[in-house]
Amino acid sequence: MNKRILSHGALFLVALIYGANYSIAKIVMDEESFSPFALLGFRLLTGFLIFSIFFWALSPEKIHRKDAGLILLCGLTGVGINMALFLYGLDNTNPINASLVMTLTPILVLVFSYIILNQRITIRNTVGICVALCGTIYLVYKPEFGFSLDRMKGDIAIFLNGSSYALYLVLLKKLVPKYKPITILMLVFSVGFLVFFPFTIPQISIIEWNTFDRSVYLSLAFVLIGTTCFTYLLNVFALQYVKSSTAGVYIYLQPLLATFFAILLAKDVLNVKIVICTVLIFTGLYLVSSKK
Repeated sequence: MNKRILSHGALFLVALIYGANYSIAKIVMDEESFSPFALLGFRLLTGFLIFSIFFWALSPEKIHRKDAGLILLCGLTGVGINMALFLYGLDNTNPINASLVMTLTPILVLVFSYIILNQRITIRNTVGICVALCGTIYLVYKPEFGFSLDRMKGDIAIFLNGSSYALYLVLLKKLVPKYKPITILMLVFSVGFLVFFPFTIPQISIIEWNTFDRSVYLSLAFVLIGTTCFTYLLNVFALQYVKSSTAGVYIYLQPLLATFFAILLAKDVLNVKIVICTVLIFTGLYLVSSKK
């Protein structure tokens, strides 16, 4: 099968996992003793251990010293800062705010790609992102919605998270031609683990495990294996064959897929608004990802 098609399939799976992650991560963080930074610590530890084991088991390749600065930046923006801001933001705002603020990420990816990678901002790309953006905002926005001061710190954290993730997607594009996906992930998670994990130990030590029911443990497993390991691996694989801006625009699928999850679970119903938003988002994806 064409690797470009597989890349789009990988990005779709990433959007699918993240679409469910907003609600599932909340289940864990709603526990009083389980703070966002405790969850950050477990995500860093899980990614570091799993990717390190695979790296050393699958004939490790040589790391060039000249790439140390780039690896450090990818580790900070893509793993440590990105995860910390997302979990803190989600804990201090609601999923609607988070989804709306994250719609800025693909635009930031496009800007960073132009500044760092010298990629042209084409009319086709711009129109595609704008169309998908309109579909996402129309889907997520509700009449009773409104930004408020008590959620402001969470909304700002989500915006900075999106900025950090956008920069990571662009910087990662420079590493992808040089190393295997497992090597890249071992490196970036090593940076995130070494820099941020020590600060999460006090929060991990106060977790009251005996108070959790089965749903919390299952949600934690999903966040650690699905959201942490699979999504990062699929993103690196996809960036071997598509542009950073293409990977970024798949973020617009996340709230749409979350809506379809709700429909399948009978918590929402299919209506004209959802159909219109689906058409707009997929039209935008087509314009950004397809060749002329």
